[in-house]
Amino acid sequence: MSFSIFLVAQDLEEFDRKINQQSKNLEQVSREIDALQKRIQSASHRELTYSDELEYLDHQIGLTDRRITAMEQQLSLRREKVALLKKNKAQNEVLRDKLIDRYKKRVVRFYTTHTDDMISLIFTSDNMRQLFYRVKYFNAISKADKELYYEIIALIEQIEQETREIEAEEAEIQKTLASLRSEAASFREMKADRAQKLEKIKSDRKMLTQELEAKEASRMELQRIIASMRTQREDRLRELERQRRLRAATMSHREYPTFSSGKGNLPWPVQGTVIGRFGRQIHPVLKTETENNGIDIKAPEKTPVMAIQDGLVTTVTWLRGYGNTIIIMHGEDYYTVYSHVGGIRVSENEYVESGQVIAEVSDSGSLQGHMLHFEIWDSRQKLNPEEWLSRRN
Repeated sequence: MSFSIFLVAQDLEEFDRKINQQSKNLEQVSREIDALQKRIQSASHRELTYSDELEYLDHQIGLTDRRITAMEQQLSLRREKVALLKKNKAQNEVLRDKLIDRYKKRVVRFYTTHTDDMISLIFTSDNMRQLFYRVKYFNAISKADKELYYEIIALIEQIEQETREIEAEEAEIQKTLASLRSEAASFREMKADRAQKLEKIKSDRKMLTQELEAKEASRMELQRIIASMRTQREDRLRELERQRRLRAATMSHREYPTFSSGKGNLPWPVQGTVIGRFGRQIHPVLKTETENNGIDIKAPEKTPVMAIQDGLVTTVTWLRGYGNTIIIMHGEDYYTVYSHVGGIRVSENEYVESGQVIAEVSDSGSLQGHMLHFEIWDSRQKLNPEEWLSRRN
């Protein structure tokens, strides 16, 4: 195998690995959707509150959004793979034609001294492949001609294999596109339904109170999730260090500073305006005191959300009042939390670089529109993000 073919094989293997990972992500989301549907069905025997309806709807929207994003990423990967296959096929076809021309000239030179019947047998072949197989049985052919012959046959088989792969990938692309259109239509309907429900909740103090209580329960659940991560801490730290070594080996003088050394200078996860500070807060409508474990950053829909340092994605989940949520482990027992996000581009146990886009700003789980809820944790202690982020946003 030539070096260029080896590199193409490596590229195709990497595409297949990524496509397979996205397939696993889709399967996971589908399982979560099935589990949610069962929850909804089991609750149908009792009268659901308006807040319950909103919770189920918001959760469905979050999961559908994740499924659409996974489909889009898989679609993009398949298209890139097809482009690589087509490019390689075109190069192989050019090489095949050159080798065939060279082979024909050598065969003609050799057989001009043999009978007209033999020449007729060769050149009445229906196609070049049939010609090669006929010529194969003439023992007089030289060793060099045999090697050239086998090289051409291998190349033809490679082209045929690439053609089959292209056709299979293009069929998968069409299936994914059809599923995407269906999911997108369902997503738009659910979003419109959610907008109507939100307007009703915003004007109803009782429902606002219920939502606030539900968010408080989710706040405690988020703390529990982070605390429970200590059980897998060592395995995740080893994986994080392994990923860092891999990247350091390909980038000269690449260093990974500790999380704690970046205090006061860490990049902001999103560009926007802080509308919710860390600590005790007064609810703007209910005037009750609430606890904020992080900060809330107002930003336009689909604004990119970035990891503030390299790390390992430990959790991708949905929480009432927080919506789609991503948790990243950065080593030294530091974690960052990104909530109210959409268009999630990472999955659990995936390594991310500092500044890598992991999601987009959305209104998932939010009663205040599009924003990012952001938290920093040191083991089991919540920290004020504004003391850790750089002064300029």
